[in-house]
Amino acid sequence: REMNGPYENMIDFFTRTRSFLDKATYEALISANCFKGFGVVKSQFLAALDDFWEDAYKKTKEAEKRAEKANRPFDFRDRLISKINGILPDIREYPEEVSLKMEKKYLGLYLTNHPLYKYSYSIKNVSNFKLSDLEYDIQEDTGMITMANSDVRDGQGVKFVAIVNSIDTLTTKKNNIMARIEVEDLTGIFSAIMWPRNFQKYSQILREDEIYLCYGTLQISDEAPTLI
Repeated sequence: REMNGPYENMIDFFTRTRSFLDKATYEALISANCFKGFGVVKSQFLAALDDFWEDAYKKTKEAEKRAEKANRPFDFRDRLISKINGILPDIREYPEEVSLKMEKKYLGLYLTNHPLYKYSYSIKNVSNFKLSDLEYDIQEDTGMITMANSDVRDGQGVKFVAIVNSIDTLTTKKNNIMARIEVEDLTGIFSAIMWPRNFQKYSQILREDEIYLCYGTLQISDEAPTLI
């Protein structure tokens, strides 16, 4: 890229990276919205990726090798364009929430947008807390914890809107099931605890990648804060 300048389009990218990227990498890049700036319809490319790879991309590379052996000129980009015509299906783009889930799967974060942005106004009206309120510093000399938000206090009841990123269940000594739930709002990510009684009550409606109005209690002591 530094030698030849920015990529002009999807075909330009395929052409210039053909010697060192494989199909799985291209699939991940498409899924992660990396080509959104090219106007790529992600659903079309992913639906046609197998056909594109076998019928267009690999055959064009084979033709290029034959041309090199015969010492003939060969324009990889033009040949690829001629092969790709008719491969892409005429289908709609994924709904944004589906596209963002794919982006999060491959990148580990939402990059081009966030599922909560469109609810920002409502979230502000119903929430009295945000996950960034749990940020803290540790004093080097004493080891004491200082909360970034001085208004946050131990035992405080909180209400906020968040996405559930993951649900990990644990078995207690009494053989009950509890959960550690990673939640994410527009300000940060935090691992909350749901005790067995509440997990039994809400486990049937808890789903990863879904949005919830969350209620909890803060525990703040000399150790890292806890959200229950």
